[in-house]
Amino acid sequence: MFKKVAKIVTSKAAHERAKIQRNMNSKEFKNYARLRNGVETVPSNIRKNYHLEKIPRGKQRGKFFFGSKIAALNFRKLFIEIEDKVIYGFAPNIKTIVV
Repeated sequence: MFKKVAKIVTSKAAHERAKIQRNMNSKEFKNYARLRNGVETVPSNIRKNYHLEKIPRGKQRGKFFFGSKIAALNFRKLFIEIEDKVIYGFAPNIKTIVV
């Protein structure tokens, strides 16, 4: 008897994307995603509330310094969390220890 065989050819990019998607379900990646969500929330809220993308041309310098201040806030928050070895994710009550 003959067995039915199917062969699927995928690109290298598709293979890499599938590997990354499998990695996204790991606990380590979820903790990393929580950290990023906590850090990136501030700039997106400020950008949305202060209409940072629609600043007139003469005020572009102010836009750069405004962005620099946001980056400084993010780095300060990141360094504090690295010093404490505790990552505060989406909810501040949930603590995960980084080894």
